[in-house]
Amino acid sequence: MAPFNWTFRDKLTNYGNKFVIGFTSQYYLRTYGYIGIAIAAHFDTNVTIITQSTSSVPLNVAIHMKEGDFLEYALPRSLRMQGIQNNGIQVSSTMNISIECFNYYTGGDGYLALPTDALGVTYVVASYTPYDSYARAKIGIVSIHDETTILIQPIKNAVIEIGGTAYTHAGPIHVFLGTLQSIQVTSKSDLSGTMIFASKPVSVVCGVDLGIPGGTGSYDRLESFLLPVTQWGKQYILTTVGSTNKKQGDIFRIFAFENSTVVHSAYWTKVLLSGTYTELILGENLTSFVNCNKPCQVVQYIRGETIGSKKADTSMILLPSIKQFKSYYRVLCSHNSGFYSSATITIEERLTNGLFLNGVKMSYLNWIKISGTKYVWTVVGMPGTKLATFYHSSRDGKFGLLVYGWNGDNSYAYPGGFTFQHYSTGK
Repeated sequence: MAPFNWTFRDKLTNYGNKFVIGFTSQYYLRTYGYIGIAIAAHFDTNVTIITQSTSSVPLNVAIHMKEGDFLEYALPRSLRMQGIQNNGIQVSSTMNISIECFNYYTGGDGYLALPTDALGVTYVVASYTPYDSYARAKIGIVSIHDETTILIQPIKNAVIEIGGTAYTHAGPIHVFLGTLQSIQVTSKSDLSGTMIFASKPVSVVCGVDLGIPGGTGSYDRLESFLLPVTQWGKQYILTTVGSTNKKQGDIFRIFAFENSTVVHSAYWTKVLLSGTYTELILGENLTSFVNCNKPCQVVQYIRGETIGSKKADTSMILLPSIKQFKSYYRVLCSHNSGFYSSATITIEERLTNGLFLNGVKMSYLNWIKISGTKYVWTVVGMPGTKLATFYHSSRDGKFGLLVYGWNGDNSYAYPGGFTFQHYSTGK
């Protein structure tokens, strides 16, 4: 049990006892489908789910969970954001838990929730180009505290909408939110590079309700949480998900907050201004790396293709930096038993001998070298799995883990977890 205990000492991770989350609206304001959360209890704990929404009956649900329990909780679909509303959701617990969020209709995506003490006040948006005239790039912001002032600085020439009101000047937009109030910003164009500044910590999710990474292949919903700029890293390992035998790699965007951010990859070196990004598109080489001289944000856009005779749709992941790798992960898979799930593992080659899955040592894995680094990677299938525990026998055996699930028109992807270097003031 030593690896389990190490996880909850010393440093802030994605495990916590207070979360504030939100869900953006679906394509063309479709109201059906599913939104919900999956909770893993790492100790005996009491969990409370609270909403203040006026678009549905407010929730105040208390649940007792035992150590090792897994809970899926469906939320009212009316909690999807539109304009400015009271559609934030607070999940609190007496002991540490972890949470994944899922948002489906005929297509969907999922994201990892972060505890409030990992959140911050400054964010750079990552979305994508909407698929058609009905699709929208979206930003969802939820306030943790009362009397929170938020400044939204759209990218140049953006036309955005908030609750049906269009803003065409692309100047700064100021809004004021109370506790668990939410705002959704939408646009017919990509909003990547939009800046968010808040007077108090907020929770931010973003993406596009229908998009095709790379412009070809299958389309789907893309959505991810964002890290505040204070939690960004400098070194990243890039892999794909689902299979080590895919026909092509994925698309990666690297974002800068500070001017003169130098981004070095195996293919080029570029200098970015604040609020800008560059793209790295991987082809036959499924893996690579990115190093920045200043903190940067790296977002992966998974290209859809068929994996194991089953259609695997697109998804979006905000990647952990190397310094945010952990030695212990407990991850949750989709609510739907029809999904096939997998975990992509990235680790230093010298550490591969100490990995375990659900208490069983993982031997004879097909490790593949990542050129230009000391890291290797592989994909581990998790068919029929709801809850999986990956860990290393050494507390210094840090590795990266990405979870990906697919089932025809639906898919989800999220990082298995983070270790953060410091606390924010999110509490």
